[in-house]
Amino acid sequence: MPVGGVADDSPAKLGGLLAGDRIVKLDQVEISDIRALTKVLREHKPGDKVALAVKRGEEEVVLTIVLGGRP
Repeated sequence: MPVGGVADDSPAKLGGLLAGDRIVKLDQVEISDIRALTKVLREHKPGDKVALAVKRGEEEVVLTIVLGGRP
């Protein structure tokens, strides 16, 4: 699923996520849509570190994201 934008100073931005990246895995779980991403994120709490695999062009990049609080 492609990322439309990343908020400044967000955990995602601080972890290196860029607009246009396509999320493919979160902690080795394949992500096909926003529901899958939300389901995996609910298994974590703020402060947890997660491995986020993204496609950036033809390259797959793995980012470490420290999750923030939920609104």
